[in-house]
Amino acid sequence: MKSRIALLAILALFSGVPLLGCSTNQCSENSTCGNHNNTGHDDGTPSVPSGPPIVFTVLEHDAWDACDEGPGKVFLTAPTLPDIAKHLNAMGARTADQRAAYEKQLAAFDQKYHAVPADRTGIDLTIRGSSASAVTIQGITVSLIDVKPTPTTSVRVTVDGACGGSAYSSFQVDLDKQVPKLVFKSGQDADGRKRVQGFPVQVTQSDPEIFTVLPFATADVYTFRLVVHWSAGGALGTTTVSENGGGPFAVASGSGAHQYDYQPQNGVFSPQTMKMNPSDPLGQLVPINSR
Repeated sequence: MKSRIALLAILALFSGVPLLGCSTNQCSENSTCGNHNNTGHDDGTPSVPSGPPIVFTVLEHDAWDACDEGPGKVFLTAPTLPDIAKHLNAMGARTADQRAAYEKQLAAFDQKYHAVPADRTGIDLTIRGSSASAVTIQGITVSLIDVKPTPTTSVRVTVDGACGGSAYSSFQVDLDKQVPKLVFKSGQDADGRKRVQGFPVQVTQSDPEIFTVLPFATADVYTFRLVVHWSAGGALGTTTVSENGGGPFAVASGSGAHQYDYQPQNGVFSPQTMKMNPSDPLGQLVPINSR
């Protein structure tokens, strides 16, 4: 496994995005990653920026949101099913204060039992320039931090329910690949905008772009970060994107866990019979015993 991560690091270094003379910056959700001052030297050559010329925000999709066909979570340290039900039943919170209290409680529960999104997660990455000057986004890559088997004692739970299709446009990432890469998948776009389908892409302070990244896995537990490769004013660099709090993103395949569907209407857990289709992670589920 270590050789695989080392191979990825070598490939990232020689992936065709030059990094010489540039600093690497690591930022987390809602971070402002510095300002870009590219006034240049007296001889007309561009200066290397003191910070990245981009700012961004990150919104990770709610894995418990049944209305958006959320995949649920894998509890790597398994709680009891009644304990899971107790926390999921609080989803009925209605007022803003109730909702905030519920989300805090559920986050603490998830952290205690090391719950991570099951099979896939969605990451909305909004990137804009830190000034009026155009910045070119040369690409987004995946930096694997760790890969390990899903514990056989873990529990995967999905909340039953749906409010409609969720086949939105995204850059899908098969984490099971030797070298995970972003692959554009066309779909619906709620606001009717034409979605960016590849790189390079230019952004400015007033003209951001939203990239929906959909990492998925059919085996193992993956932790990873996203790396944005950019160029501006003759300078090249990368900015590392982490989840809220600065930690890596995570996805755990539910295939190695005890898997249940939870019906909040009657409080019943039932064994899962369907699973994500790796050929179409946002499409129709397939029987759990299919290949």
